[in-house]
Amino acid sequence: MNRLASSYLGTEPPSPSYLGMDSLTKKDQFERSKINVHAPDQMKCWAHALGVSKEELRKAVDKVGNSAAAVRKELETSHDERARSQL
Repeated sequence: MNRLASSYLGTEPPSPSYLGMDSLTKKDQFERSKINVHAPDQMKCWAHALGVSKEELRKAVDKVGNSAAAVRKELETSHDERARSQL
């Protein structure tokens, strides 16, 4: 009896990762608390979610690091400063 069959008998079915299928059933997900400026799909998603251009997003990440919370705070602060200067 092979290893897979012996481990399956009398137990719950093996997980997809045990079968080596997790890469087939799940898409790679990015870490939601970090912004990866080297991944174009993440930059597009974050820029859209934060309502800024990719360039503005990159500048904010360069200034405060890749923490999504820090970048969000920086973008809000810079937006508030621009709004006050226009008054």
